[in-house]
Amino acid sequence: MGIPISFFRSFSKQASIKSMFRSIVFLFVFGFSIPVFAQFESPTSIEFELEEGFSGKEIFSVGENGFILSVTTEKETIRHFDEWKFLLFDTTLAHIFSKTIFISDHLKPYSQSATNTFSHNCFLSTDGDYLLNTFAIESFELYTIKGTFPIKGKVINMAPSEKYAWFSYETKMGWNLISVDWITGEQEIHPIVINDVKRKNMTITKIQVLEESQKILLFVRVNKNRMVSDMYVMKLNAGADLEYMTQLDPHEEENIISITGLELNEDEFVFTGTYSTKRVTETSEGVFFIQMKDQKITTKNYYNYDHLNGFSQVR
Repeated sequence: MGIPISFFRSFSKQASIKSMFRSIVFLFVFGFSIPVFAQFESPTSIEFELEEGFSGKEIFSVGENGFILSVTTEKETIRHFDEWKFLLFDTTLAHIFSKTIFISDHLKPYSQSATNTFSHNCFLSTDGDYLLNTFAIESFELYTIKGTFPIKGKVINMAPSEKYAWFSYETKMGWNLISVDWITGEQEIHPIVINDVKRKNMTITKIQVLEESQKILLFVRVNKNRMVSDMYVMKLNAGADLEYMTQLDPHEEENIISITGLELNEDEFVFTGTYSTKRVTETSEGVFFIQMKDQKITTKNYYNYDHLNGFSQVR
């Protein structure tokens, strides 16, 4: 007997996240009212019957090709190995194809992502091993890469591009960006350096891959002390060569905690996220919007939560 599982996501809305983000940015930057947050749709519920003993892990839209569902066994079917299945459904919810793999139980799922043509899965261990799975939607090919990070350290976050898995990697010597080719497994280490800044005082807070160009925005926090930090954005090409670097918050009392970028044009961006004024912390006090054109800050606005009309109702 199957096990029913509900996924409270609307697949059509995944494709509209970028346009929704553009709308929110527009409203903040150009001064519209905040209660727009209350207008978001509630997600829909979709139910599946899974095989006995399996549980659902992740589900991702792959555009007009449908969606990918990953499931795994609740108990080991082979000693020290977990059984994983990756199932492709079309937009009518008909099952099209599936792949089954067995993964050593010392590797744990870290991230999954998908585009219209590929589904990527990353598994990590605590001792530096990794396994990358790439499922080609159109050809039904499954590529598996096993490897070990070349230096001792810790993965902090990861972002996929079409060609590489990008890892921010913290070591005793400082921070690095590590790329691993999804298909060939080729590795490359890219040390992150800011002039006159000790690498131990730097933190890569986020890796963001720009969808169209596949270029990278690397957000790096520099901690001056427990109360003050600076945020830099590095724009890298698809091979991780530095194009330029800009400090987003010079001489500000606000410490940026989280951040993401929206590319408006080739060299025009809007950055948004959360901030704190009390100390370098993970507890935010409000949201900010920064607009940058040709590497220069053109607009900068900070909004404390207490000053946002109706915001406490949706927090």
